[in-house]
Amino acid sequence: RTANEEPGPHAYTINVKYEDSAPHEERLSFRVTLPKRKLSVEPAELIFYPAPGRSESKTTWLTDYRGGDIEVLDATCQIDFVKVEVLPRETDEHGNPRVPVRVTVPGDFPPGRHTGILTLHTSDPEFERVFAAVLVHGQSPIRPVGFDDSSSDE
Repeated sequence: RTANEEPGPHAYTINVKYEDSAPHEERLSFRVTLPKRKLSVEPAELIFYPAPGRSESKTTWLTDYRGGDIEVLDATCQIDFVKVEVLPRETDEHGNPRVPVRVTVPGDFPPGRHTGILTLHTSDPEFERVFAAVLVHGQSPIRPVGFDDSSSDE
């Protein structure tokens, strides 16, 4: 999870377990220099578990740590019933410009699991497109065991 760490030199150690003819474990050490942060989308995954019939909205932010004037020109989601709205640019608590993007799942979406990518089209030639994952897990309406709504009282 290097995305949340400060730029500069860092050391990491991991244990790798593998099996060829017998189980083995090796310890690997890495020394890396993390670059200065440029852009981030936070959160990078939007997960929805809306109740049946209720819409739900979440916001993700595209933050420019370079202090630039980045704009989100357009935002789309691969899931056709998801609505995406780009809100006016603001600044975070450290003075970095950021653009909030509201993602809304309507109350009348198909049941089941839906996965897709949120694509932010920006004004920055280095980062023309920035992505976030979207998961919508629809619940089926709860019905009593043995309930049959196909019959009528005639």
